[in-house]
Amino acid sequence: PEHAPPINPSPWYAFRYDAAGDAPVSVTLRYLGGDHRYAPKLAGKAGEWREVPVETAADGSSAVLRLPPGEGVVAAQEIVTPDDAAADLARWSAASGAPVLTLGRSHDGRPIGAIRLGRADAPHLVILLGRQHPPEVTGALAMTAFVDALAARAASLGDVQVLVVPMLNPDGVVRGHWRANRGAIDINRDWGDFTQPETRAVKVWLLSLIH
Repeated sequence: PEHAPPINPSPWYAFRYDAAGDAPVSVTLRYLGGDHRYAPKLAGKAGEWREVPVETAADGSSAVLRLPPGEGVVAAQEIVTPDDAAADLARWSAASGAPVLTLGRSHDGRPIGAIRLGRADAPHLVILLGRQHPPEVTGALAMTAFVDALAARAASLGDVQVLVVPMLNPDGVVRGHWRANRGAIDINRDWGDFTQPETRAVKVWLLSLIH
């Protein structure tokens, strides 16, 4: 991890493999400074993710993955990219009629995409922020399912409006970081100092509501 333990030293990995023949493939992962945590996932040609069999050492220092012959991508969690987040935003926009917003840009120039569901003059605001920490994919998957349902009911939100930012740390996602953005900052700890473009983008948007 880019930040020293004990802050989330969980091994985070992804790789492709291509194995000729009909025999299954065995891959051994040996962890340095961390223990096995994530159940490995496999995506084949169809793109569907599924867990693969794994045998872990008693102390968690290594894991043996049993992979089928052929080719695929193995990752600690499903790979959800900025393109996937953009597709989610487009789908929510189509379902709700709300436009996709660009709140700002990351260090690497990637857009911080968002959507606001509900009436713009609704007095109560809920903010949903996703992927501040890149490996927290399960939260992203849960958010996607939740916002799918929310977007379909956007017209009935009444006095509540919801700002959804599905991927606040796109640089960290693309670069495979554990927690940090391109500026080497854990942006989940930057809500107050606002030193990073990602957190500042949300702050500026919120300030625009009261000016």
